[in-house]
Amino acid sequence: MPDPQGTAEQIAMARMALLPANAQVVYPCEEYWVPVVSVMGRVHVFPGIPKLFENLVDAYLPELVARLSGKTVLAFTRALVGIQQRESAIAPILDKLQERYAPMGVKIGSYPDWVPKKQPTTNEVSSDWKPTVVVSVVGKNKEQVEACRAEICLLLDGIDLGTNTP
Repeated sequence: MPDPQGTAEQIAMARMALLPANAQVVYPCEEYWVPVVSVMGRVHVFPGIPKLFENLVDAYLPELVARLSGKTVLAFTRALVGIQQRESAIAPILDKLQERYAPMGVKIGSYPDWVPKKQPTTNEVSSDWKPTVVVSVVGKNKEQVEACRAEICLLLDGIDLGTNTP
């Protein structure tokens, strides 16, 4: 656990990030020393490493929902598409799609070399198929997210890796 007054290792961990004085630091996963940082209860900062991000979101979500109870919270839908092309090759198409879907509140992100927990269950691909890029589509309107996901699959020869709505 990071401690600015502790051992050399704890001091080094404490120096790895500068946080606002009013930030709340939460360690939702016992197996990670990586925290989730909440600033004024509105901004929650997670690590950018996909595996850490996923595990910390899963662990932190119950606490966040409990804190937000009493407030109206719209669930987000997230769809994942696996693609076997270079990220730089698909970027122009994703940029055009993002431009079109942004006014609807849909966000598109791409993550190279990330292998999500859920692999394709379709017969279209072999069991050893792995994407070189995973495209994430997130929004509050499930139909818009699904439409964007379908376009990405069509335009980039992608494989649907699933959709989840909390």
